[in-house]
Amino acid sequence: MDVYEIDDPTVQDLARFLQSAPLANGTTTSGLGGELASLLAQSICNWTRGVVWQDGGWVSRSVFESLPDVGEVEIETLADGAVVKMRHRATGITALGESHDEAWQDLRRRVVTERGD
Repeated sequence: MDVYEIDDPTVQDLARFLQSAPLANGTTTSGLGGELASLLAQSICNWTRGVVWQDGGWVSRSVFESLPDVGEVEIETLADGAVVKMRHRATGITALGESHDEAWQDLRRRVVTERGD
């Protein structure tokens, strides 16, 4: 998989631009720090190559985009916030967890299994 590394000149050029990019609303991104700008630039550059960061490594966008995203998931807290319930709208699959991350991981695993990915 061909990915842009953080020190790639294209990534660094974009990162410098992102630190003070003029925006359509008349403001700029002047508050964006150097490290965050570099990471964002790397993600943008790799996205153009069809690659995104997921669970500690670069994966194909098609793999990432087949996973349930926030727009497809209903999130509800239960038991005074002690339990997080997530439901994937397209499949109706639900998952419970003691934290958002725990419920998300379980839901993602179930949806991927259901889809046969």
